[in-house]
Amino acid sequence: MPASCCGLVGLKPSHGRIPCGPLVGEAGFGHIYEFALTRTIRDTAHLLDAVAAPPVGEKYTAPAQSGRYADTMRADPGRLRVAPDDRAVGREFGRDAGIGGHDRRRQDPRMDRPHCDRDAPAIDAEDVVEASTLTAIATGAAILRSGLRRIFEFGPFTAPFNVSGNPVISLPLALSREGLPIGVQLVAATGREDLLLQVAAQLEQAAPWKERQPSIFVD
Repeated sequence: MPASCCGLVGLKPSHGRIPCGPLVGEAGFGHIYEFALTRTIRDTAHLLDAVAAPPVGEKYTAPAQSGRYADTMRADPGRLRVAPDDRAVGREFGRDAGIGGHDRRRQDPRMDRPHCDRDAPAIDAEDVVEASTLTAIATGAAILRSGLRRIFEFGPFTAPFNVSGNPVISLPLALSREGLPIGVQLVAATGREDLLLQVAAQLEQAAPWKERQPSIFVD
């Protein structure tokens, strides 16, 4: 989310790709990974090479990567299936992705609800968090619920991959009418940061953003 607001590249590595410890331990119950925002895919790849290491004593271990990310980022990922949504940003991303020779298909991502919902009342993430905070006073619970609602409204497509552990990258491929950045999120299978960087490098070449500057409004 910070990357999409700032017009920068933001990578969330796979669970277990970079160590969280020894001082932090399991941040956010394993759902939070720290990295850095960069201006280019090259810088992201070099940083990942610098900090990625087999975590010792942690719960999660990502599949081993052969070679350096900075070397593999320019490799051809082959023909991939790309499923952008039908909004303006999705269409722009689809056109850029098509430059790399990928197969574009319209597809709406869906998530299956647990089977138990058929016989039990439906609950959401806010209900789970609120139920686990039994000692919170009424005012504190209302603040928590309000904060979670704001997070889900602002970035609804980030949380699922914090839970699943998939690597995700945000690219500043579009601008709003006011000249503000709009990030496009790409997701790959666990351990495939190399694939994300390869596709991102193709998009960066097709629609470079490094020298892009925001509009300045004077009232």
